[in-house]
Amino acid sequence: MVRKALLKVEGVKSAKASLKDKIAKVECEENIIEERLLEAIKTMGYSGVFVP
Repeated sequence: MVRKALLKVEGVKSAKASLKDKIAKVECEENIIEERLLEAIKTMGYSGVFVP
């Protein structure tokens, strides 16, 4: 669910999400707008933060 939502964001190359671990790893273009990734996660009923 979350993975599919992230993959719909323009500039996302790949995404892996684990609801069990509550983490998603996203490979994307450098110029991606981070807010769009968070919005995609939010549409699935979850919240997100960026971790370096």
